[in-house]
Amino acid sequence: MKQEITDAAELGINLLVLDDGWQDKFGDWNIHTGRFPHGLRFYVDDLNARGIMPGLWIAPLATDSSAVIVAQHPEWLVRDEKGTLLSVSGKRISSVSRATSATTSWPNANPSSNWGSGISSGTA
Repeated sequence: MKQEITDAAELGINLLVLDDGWQDKFGDWNIHTGRFPHGLRFYVDDLNARGIMPGLWIAPLATDSSAVIVAQHPEWLVRDEKGTLLSVSGKRISSVSRATSATTSWPNANPSSNWGSGISSGTA
């Protein structure tokens, strides 16, 4: 990741988005510590120092079956008329309309509170 940041700075890129794979599970949105042992703040600080806005990819409606949020709020998962859970590409579909708000649905996905300010979140 450090090399990509250096390359982006040399190319004059002003926004660098960290894509899928930074998280440990869809739905819980915790940092994958095996891939990012220093957390994301380590990279955010480097990007900010170089004048590059850090971006973070999320898919707020995708949820892994093993995510904690599924056990805590199974009513947030989308079901068909027979009550069968719906999924796309192996991920359960959650509904923001059934949650009280996006910040209570995905508390760990609030970049400014967990990884520093100045992060732009992009969604798929």
